[in-house]
Amino acid sequence: MSEESRIRRILMIEDFAEDRLIYKRYLKRKLDGQVVYRECESGAEGLAAFLEFQPDLVLLDYSLPDMDGIHVLARLGGALGRPEVPVVMLTGMGNEAIAVQALKNGAMDYLVKDNITSTALHRTVINAVEKHRLVAELDHHRQALERSNAELETRNADLRASKLELEREVAERRQVQQTLLESEKHFRKMAEFSASVIHNLGNLITNISTSVFQMRGFLESSQLKNFLMANRLIDDHLDDFERFVAVHPKGKLLPRYLLNVGDQLRREQERFGDEIEALGDRVNMMRDIIEQQQTRAKQALKSNPLDLNGMLDKVLDLHGELIENHEIEVFRHYFATRPIFANRAKSLQILINLIKNAIEAMADNLGRPRHLTLRTSDEPEGLVLLQVTDNGCGIAPDHLTNLFAYGFSTKKEGHGFGLPYCALAMKEMGGEIRAHSDGMNMGTTFSLRFRAGRRPS
Repeated sequence: MSEESRIRRILMIEDFAEDRLIYKRYLKRKLDGQVVYRECESGAEGLAAFLEFQPDLVLLDYSLPDMDGIHVLARLGGALGRPEVPVVMLTGMGNEAIAVQALKNGAMDYLVKDNITSTALHRTVINAVEKHRLVAELDHHRQALERSNAELETRNADLRASKLELEREVAERRQVQQTLLESEKHFRKMAEFSASVIHNLGNLITNISTSVFQMRGFLESSQLKNFLMANRLIDDHLDDFERFVAVHPKGKLLPRYLLNVGDQLRREQERFGDEIEALGDRVNMMRDIIEQQQTRAKQALKSNPLDLNGMLDKVLDLHGELIENHEIEVFRHYFATRPIFANRAKSLQILINLIKNAIEAMADNLGRPRHLTLRTSDEPEGLVLLQVTDNGCGIAPDHLTNLFAYGFSTKKEGHGFGLPYCALAMKEMGGEIRAHSDGMNMGTTFSLRFRAGRRPS
């Protein structure tokens, strides 16, 4: 469609009837005789006619009896910041300041009345319509780019969330690995518990593999290809932008900018693909770890003197990223001087469970700090005390009695395995574990008493 064929309605806002007559005569020489003209003598009349007449082009005089043309432009622009149709400003003198102001407020071009000829008016009108069309197309591409960026941000956020979830799953599997490696043949209850954990882990790994496959399909169905095709189309038609480039210095930069951004989006998609591959590799590693554990789950391991304070530091290091991500402040009050006499793998599993539970209990501490306190001390009767305290969600009084029961959990997605295992393992090693909370949102303290071991000679 030619630019002339796009013009069917012209609105002239000009207070001199003689000038309006000249403009119409000039335009009728060049334009289709089917063009309809609407004439207005003031800014207010022109604004009202603009809404009712819905013109394809506006010829706007700068000097009007009730307001100047700049104010009319601003009113025409509305929420868009520029008029929805091309506007040509007409001035009585060659004032560059007025011209610049008019262009800034959305006019496509301007003409000095003394210099208006039939050819000049026709050329300016056609150029204005073409420039307005090009600006609209660029706006369309810009909006498409913004939508693509928003989609990529959403996908990136989903990938980060998936990564954090997988890291949490890895930490849990490390815990199970330690448990299964140290399971003893004569501990039948723990053997049953370990088997149920393995079953649940297998289901979780299947779900993770499915999620990875879905993420890959989501990326493959991306609109990125369509966006790159649009960029190539712009590149193929760069020669059509000559007039726009001659008027607006940014014109020659925008199409090339879109091409560059398209290349960046393509590279980002490739990086997302690499991330998905890495997640799949981690799932395979977890599967290998579980298979190895199943072959070793029945091995009997002995108790030995262990450095409780040092083990706590190792577990904190294991959860270092979670602690940092949740902005948790850790307080270490290590007063125990004697080692504990316990099974190393079981003890590590207990510590991992309790510290992980404390971190999760503080996840909803919105607007208040998160504090994790670890305190060790020597106790009478050959015992060593460990207290793990958080200032998180707390425990309801009626839940405290069931806290160590198999299958009971206060978490929405909990399986009720962790704390029962801790209680059984502590009992097997000759110790005990207790929980105390003053109620909901009052935090929780777990107190563990281990048998003390002899210091190495």
